[in-house]
Amino acid sequence: EVFRTGNEITLPMDFSLPDDDPLNGRLVSGFVAPVLFKDQRRGVLVMGRTKPSQFFDAGKLKIARMVAEYLGIIVTLGELQKRRGDEERALRDLEIAAQIQLSLMPQEFSSLRDLDLYGTCRPALQAGGDYFDVLVLPDQSILCVMADVMGKGLPAALLANMLRTNLHAIVASQVDAPGEIITKTNALMIRDLIKLEMFITMTCVWISPDRSQIRHASAGHLASLLQKSEGEILQIYGAGMPVGIFHDSVYASYSTPFLPGDRLLLYTDGIVEASAADGSMFELEGVKGCLARSRPLSSRGTIDKMLNEVALFSGKEAPSDDRTAVLISRTN
Repeated sequence: EVFRTGNEITLPMDFSLPDDDPLNGRLVSGFVAPVLFKDQRRGVLVMGRTKPSQFFDAGKLKIARMVAEYLGIIVTLGELQKRRGDEERALRDLEIAAQIQLSLMPQEFSSLRDLDLYGTCRPALQAGGDYFDVLVLPDQSILCVMADVMGKGLPAALLANMLRTNLHAIVASQVDAPGEIITKTNALMIRDLIKLEMFITMTCVWISPDRSQIRHASAGHLASLLQKSEGEILQIYGAGMPVGIFHDSVYASYSTPFLPGDRLLLYTDGIVEASAADGSMFELEGVKGCLARSRPLSSRGTIDKMLNEVALFSGKEAPSDDRTAVLISRTN
C-alpha cells in the first residue's frame, strides 16, 4: 500500500496482517515509509517493534523518514553505478571489436606493381560493419572488395569478419571472377543473414595482371567512381541485390578498360551520407568534387583529403556511420 500510494502509514498495537505476510506474527507495531528519489518509488522501509512497548516518538519517526530518503539516494546511486559499469564494459567491448576489425583490414599497399593504391576505414564511435580488402592473386592480378553490413555494433562487426573468412576461402579455391565471388558469398551466408534479418552490400573489383582491365560486380552497393586520366568521372554500376536477400541470387561481372592515369574509387555510404548541422549531406557531388580537386595527389593524399573534407563538412556532428574508402590509381 505504501509503495502503491507513496504515503507513509503507521501500524498501531492492534494491527493485523494477512496470514501469508512474511511479517505476520513478528511485529506488534510499526511504521512504514516510502523510499523515494525525486518522487520515483524505489521501495519501502519498514521499522517495527517486536515486543509491546511505547510507540515510536516524533524523533524516531523523523529519523526513519531521513533513513528512507537516504536509502532512496543509495539505491539510485547503486543502480546508476551498475549501469555505468555495464555501459563502460560494453563500450570497451566495442572498442576491442573495432580494433580487431581494423587489424583485419590491409595496412600496407606499397608493393602493388603499376598501381598506387590506398584504403582506410575511419570507424564511428563504435564497431561497425564496414569492411574492405585487397588481395594479390597468384597471377599478380588484384582483387579489391568493399562491403557494408547492415546495422552497427558487435553484430555488424562479427558479420563483417565472417564475410572476410568466407571471402578468403572462396579466393583460395581459385575463384577470381567478381560476380562468381559474390554469388558464392551469398550462398555461404544467406541462411545466417536471413535468420538474423540482416544483409550486406558489397562491390568486388578484379584488376588484370597487366592492369589494363577491370572486371567488377556489385550486390546493392554504391556505384564505384572511375576518374579518367583527362578528368571525366564515370559511375561504375553493377546490377544485383544485397547479399542475404535471395537464396538463388546470381551476380554478373562487367568489364571496363583501366588506362594509365585512371583512378577507381570504392567507398561506403558513411561518406556520402555524412550530415552537417543544418541537415544537409555530403552526397555524391561532394565526393566527385573532392576527386576533381585532388587530381594531382597520390591515392593516400586523395583519401586523406576526402575524409578530412567530410569531417570539416560535418563539423561537430558525430559520425553516424563508418567512413571507408579505397582509391586505386594506375601509374603506368
